[in-house]
Amino acid sequence: MTTKSTPKDLIDSFPHSKLTPIATATTKPDYLSLHQLQYEINDNAETLSSTLGDGQHGHLFLVISEPEYLAMTDGVPCIPPVQPPFDPVHAANATAPQIVEANRQNDKRQKLFDLYHNAIKAFRNQLLEAIPIEYIESLGHPTRGFNKVSPLEILSHLWENFGKIQASDLIANDERMKAAWHPPTPIQQLFQQLEKGNQFIIASGQVMDERIIARIGYQIIEKTGLFDLASRDWRYKDEADKTLANFKKHFQKANKDLALTATSSSAGYHTANQSTVTKGKLYCWTHGIVHNTKHTSATCEKQALGHKTGATLHDKQGGSTKTYQYTPPVPK
Repeated sequence: MTTKSTPKDLIDSFPHSKLTPIATATTKPDYLSLHQLQYEINDNAETLSSTLGDGQHGHLFLVISEPEYLAMTDGVPCIPPVQPPFDPVHAANATAPQIVEANRQNDKRQKLFDLYHNAIKAFRNQLLEAIPIEYIESLGHPTRGFNKVSPLEILSHLWENFGKIQASDLIANDERMKAAWHPPTPIQQLFQQLEKGNQFIIASGQVMDERIIARIGYQIIEKTGLFDLASRDWRYKDEADKTLANFKKHFQKANKDLALTATSSSAGYHTANQSTVTKGKLYCWTHGIVHNTKHTSATCEKQALGHKTGATLHDKQGGSTKTYQYTPPVPK
């Protein structure tokens, strides 16, 4: 149990001393911002140790619903501590050691009580700082403000009013899931991108077959143009074997092999010889593969109709597949 239990001391000791704001002047609270807020305050609560409840989840019982907590503790509830008497009453025939022990136990109960209530204040103060007042104003009292409003009441109000996933949120999630990935960015980031997208879908009440998620991941990897053999082997697999777990295992191995064998010019795994990269192949949507380091899709001075400045060698976006050879002008 911590020796410092004032609300400010507790906040300073938390892994998230400032919670991520859930809204700005131009954005409203939504599922993603509430999810981040809940994650951070859960982390703070769980790191603040307590002997209450099952004694294994800190003060998490203050920021999640009772059914959620009971599911985590196999049915062990948290019973809020009762404030002990200022001066404990001792039996008339109590011995000196018994009196000392009774006083010690009373002090222990007082510290537990103080920590419990200061934790409530700390979590509430953090929430009030991260939430624009207009989104929780209805919870406050005209004269007492939010002093009698628990952190859980604030969180429950936010989830009920702003936590529903809308159709536009699902569209945005789909775009995030399909965002481009390319080495040398760790492939674990791609896996996490897919997992987060799937969790979002589940939170909306829908279910996506994991083979569809694996297919999205495959399409992202295929666009890099760096995993031809691994992609071919994946295509040859039976559909039943194209699970998300198998996808991760298959391309984790392929990515490891690529990191060991790829040249600095083909995959970006350069370490020291930067000059090798500048001599490698570049790409222009209009002209195709080029060898002039100053000629790319973004810098092309003679762009064809429909030219895409973001096209690269590994994501041609429908551009030219030819190898461009510069022909110098004939001297007069």
